[in-house]
Amino acid sequence: MMDDADEWAKLQDAWGGDASASPSAAAPLPDVTAMIARARRERWLIVWTIAGEWALALVGLALLARDWSRATASGAMLLWWVYFLLFMVVVMIGFTWTRVAALREPQGASLRDWLQLRRQRARLSLRLVKWTRWSTIPMLPAPFFVAVNARSEWAATWGVVFVVLMLAGGLVWASRKAARMKAEIAEVDALAREWLDGQDGTTTA
Repeated sequence: MMDDADEWAKLQDAWGGDASASPSAAAPLPDVTAMIARARRERWLIVWTIAGEWALALVGLALLARDWSRATASGAMLLWWVYFLLFMVVVMIGFTWTRVAALREPQGASLRDWLQLRRQRARLSLRLVKWTRWSTIPMLPAPFFVAVNARSEWAATWGVVFVVLMLAGGLVWASRKAARMKAEIAEVDALAREWLDGQDGTTTA
């Protein structure tokens, strides 16, 4: 079985470098197999996330349809719900389209291709962060309409608290997600500079 020294010598021969270079002094060889396994797990997570988002949206739509006559008793509430539904359609399509774009995976075991996939998914996640932040602004009137439409003071209080926490939680998630994805892109760029600059990118591990 090929050990680290043999693997390093093989890479040096393939790249035309100095085969006498010490493997212990070199950066660790990227594990493409582990990278592919991680990408496949992320793919299933994306699929289940899409399914979960649409399932929750359908449940919410069914609950709204059940109470539609009461929820739209006034003209202002009717305008709010029409606005809310149109807004959510745009948001759901934007989120789903972005997640579907992250499902595409390269064929083979090219280090360049799988690093590019990691970079692409990180950038798509940053796009989701922008969607989350911008979608918070049009939803700022939501606590007021929840309070007005509640059946009791208790329901109004908890409804407002829930909506405020949901909006604040989305912003916190967006901030942490952005930091993780920027770190991911920096890591991928560092690996690409270390292993791919001037090479054909077909290295596998």
